[in-house]
Amino acid sequence: MKTQILAGLQESTGEIIYSRAQHDYIKTSDNEAGLDGGQAGRYNRVIGKLKVIFIELDVDCAILYDDWNNNINKYGRISPEEARNVKILTKEEVIDRDTFEFRKNTATWGTYGIDGKGPKKTKLLINLETDHLQAILRTQGHISAEYKEIIKSILADRGII
Repeated sequence: MKTQILAGLQESTGEIIYSRAQHDYIKTSDNEAGLDGGQAGRYNRVIGKLKVIFIELDVDCAILYDDWNNNINKYGRISPEEARNVKILTKEEVIDRDTFEFRKNTATWGTYGIDGKGPKKTKLLINLETDHLQAILRTQGHISAEYKEIIKSILADRGII
């Protein structure tokens, strides 16, 4: 799965950084610049001299969130050497992050597994089983109207509802 990611290019070094979650403030290796706000598209903050770009990676938002939340730190920074192999998207290739479809394809859900006893894992809503989505609608009264709308849309895409 290819994911478009908002990132910052430090042109003086060639390093690329990107924020994995809403509260993930990540700095360049030399601490001269930083990026915050994650991939949800609602808010991003750039500090210092970074060129804002979009890149395409083989990782989804749920994996990025777990990487940040569980302090794994495999993602978020691309060295200048590795950056040469990263696809930087043109303006025309970038998906509009303000659309319902974007939010639907990037919405995440934390789960402890079917028995509720496993370690917490973050998954994309679109990748959850139909039964799981239906259970969320039945039992999780606290979720936002937007999440309810997203889940109903996913179920409708599957021919349910």
